[in-house]
Amino acid sequence: MQPGVRIYTSNRLEDLLEVLAAHLEAEPLPPLASETILVPGQGMARWLRTGLADRHGIAAGFELPFPGAWLRDLVREASGDRARGDRALDAFAPEVLLLRIHRLLAAPDLQRHLGPAAHYCEDDGDGSKRFELSRRLANAFDDYQLYRPDLLERAGNGNDLPELGVHGRWQARLWRALLSDGGEPAAAAPRPAKPRARADAATGLLFAELAAE
Repeated sequence: MQPGVRIYTSNRLEDLLEVLAAHLEAEPLPPLASETILVPGQGMARWLRTGLADRHGIAAGFELPFPGAWLRDLVREASGDRARGDRALDAFAPEVLLLRIHRLLAAPDLQRHLGPAAHYCEDDGDGSKRFELSRRLANAFDDYQLYRPDLLERAGNGNDLPELGVHGRWQARLWRALLSDGGEPAAAAPRPAKPRARADAATGLLFAELAAE
């Protein structure tokens, strides 16, 4: 494809996939160049790779960032602050959050504040429950950074997010622990935000299985 941003809209994902596949075939980039395609989530990224592989026999040379992460990188490049920004933001990237949360969930001085989350990780001989919970929490906090920075700002300032019910207190405490562990000041939401509410506002619960604990 030629340089620039192309936006296609449709109420059918299959139609968008066909248009994208046709353009990739008609205007391929050089062999070592990567095509950037914005996706709203990891599930969409996997579906897109599978669909392109079905049509072309292979799906390689793609970068599939979320819109917020892509815009953040553009701003950093435009400001000439990419290297410093990478160091400051890496601690809050989902793949790094997963490992940091996994470690914090096992911290004795924090466990007593994590309520249902700590209880969920009991009787976990092989560590699989703690790892899965850490993965889902990392994705949830990544969404919060993008879509609900107001919650993170309040949590960082000591608010226990009562509108999230029984899960507000431990989510807020874990976020404050992540800020402290990452060397960030209170109320920090490291990722640039996009004002948009999530559809789970009615309950505020991250995981159905935790609600039953």
